[in-house]
Amino acid sequence: MAAELDTHSKPRLLAITAASNITGWMPPIEEIVRLAHRRNILVAVDAAQLAPHRRLPAEADFVVWSGHKMYAPFGTGVLIGPRQSFMDGDPFLAGGGQSTSSSWTRWYGLLPPIEKKRARQT
Repeated sequence: MAAELDTHSKPRLLAITAASNITGWMPPIEEIVRLAHRRNILVAVDAAQLAPHRRLPAEADFVVWSGHKMYAPFGTGVLIGPRQSFMDGDPFLAGGGQSTSSSWTRWYGLLPPIEKKRARQT
């Protein structure tokens, strides 16, 4: 893994699955994160197959999983990351209660991250 990270142009983000839904293989996430962090590369871990069954990789910069794996409604999901990342960046797509209002062509006024954590009640 270290040789691969050193051979190629330096990525800004390394995305990796925590467990294969086909074979069940689980890569050494802690080692991969450690090697990436030594090179100042952020790591995003897809924990969809892992979340219901194992400890989540807290050492990763971002952890994501789909909600239905945890018996939540289909179409829901979780993204965990540094608070500042959510303050600085603009979303590619907006919806689901993270903005004050939206239309088919534009979103308006992102809510602060603390508000994004709260589920919208309808």
